[in-house]
Amino acid sequence: LELKIGGLYRHKARNNFQNEYILFDPGADNAIGSRQQFTDIYSVRDSVINPNGSAGYDLNNYHAFENITAGFAQFKIVSERLDVVGGVRLENTDQGYHFLQFEQDAPDNVSKTYSDILPSLMIKYKFNNKTNLRLSYFKSLSRPGYYEILPISQPQDASGNTAQGNPQL
Repeated sequence: LELKIGGLYRHKARNNFQNEYILFDPGADNAIGSRQQFTDIYSVRDSVINPNGSAGYDLNNYHAFENITAGFAQFKIVSERLDVVGGVRLENTDQGYHFLQFEQDAPDNVSKTYSDILPSLMIKYKFNNKTNLRLSYFKSLSRPGYYEILPISQPQDASGNTAQGNPQL
C-alpha cells in the first residue's frame, strides 16, 4: 500500500487593454474618416481622431483573476495480478473580474467562489505479461476563460457575428 498527499495554490491574473482608433488624413479636406491611399510606411500622414480609443472596444479593458487552492489524497495497491490506484482531489476556485472603466448595465467587481470534489479510480488486471485489462473512472472540470465570463456583447466582426460572455459559467 502506498499513500500520497499534496496540495497546490495557483494565482493567475490578466489585465486586458483593447482600443479602436480612427485615423484620418489631415490634408484631405479634413473630413472625418477620409484617409490617404496607403502606398508605403514612410509616406503616411494620418492622424488619430480619438487618441483615447472608442467606447465600442473599451468594454474589452478589464482585470480578471483566478485563485485555485487544491489538495489531494491518493492510494496505490499493487499485487501480482491487480493494480488499484485511486484518490480524491478537492479544489476551491475564486474567480472574478472588474472593468477598467465604467460599463453601463454591466455588473462590475464580480467574484465567485466554488468548490469541486474530483474522485478517480484506476484498476488494472494483468492476465499475463502481454495482456492487461484496464478500467478507470475520473471526474474533472473545465474552467471558462476570462473572456468567456465577461457579461458584455462584443462589436460585430467582419462577418457580422457578435459574441457575448456568460458570467454564469
